[in-house]
Amino acid sequence: MLDADLATRAQALATLLAARLAGTAFDPVLVHGDFSADQVVMGDGGPVILDWDNAGLGDPARDLGSFLARMDAQVIDGLLTQDQADDRSAALLQGYGTVPTSMALHHARALMLLLTEGFRNRNPDWPARTQNLMDPLEHVLGIMTTHHASGLCRS
Repeated sequence: MLDADLATRAQALATLLAARLAGTAFDPVLVHGDFSADQVVMGDGGPVILDWDNAGLGDPARDLGSFLARMDAQVIDGLLTQDQADDRSAALLQGYGTVPTSMALHHARALMLLLTEGFRNRNPDWPARTQNLMDPLEHVLGIMTTHHASGLCRS
């Protein structure tokens, strides 16, 4: 990461997340790998899921976490309101049924994967976007860093 403070914060989050994920047991199932609402189109026979390039066997919570993280990013990017994101997330989870206990960790994992997206897409405000993605990541992990506590992040 090009920003030393963001890199330090991201490293701490990644270390904590990796440790927590390593202790998670699950029965492997077929997962999409980077599921989000834009990966679904409605066909004549119903919904069709696209873009299976990250598919494999994994924790069923992976796709749910990916969807939730993308909702967070779309709120940060101003594409959705928080209410819209909450409604869509609730609808997905309701339709899914029993939510795996590891969903929060996979939500955090997917947020972690989105941290470099602003830079990669040449967003001029990429440091702020990265920082704003770390806030829900910390919230999901249930922690608060010194950066957050000192007011360097949005509330």
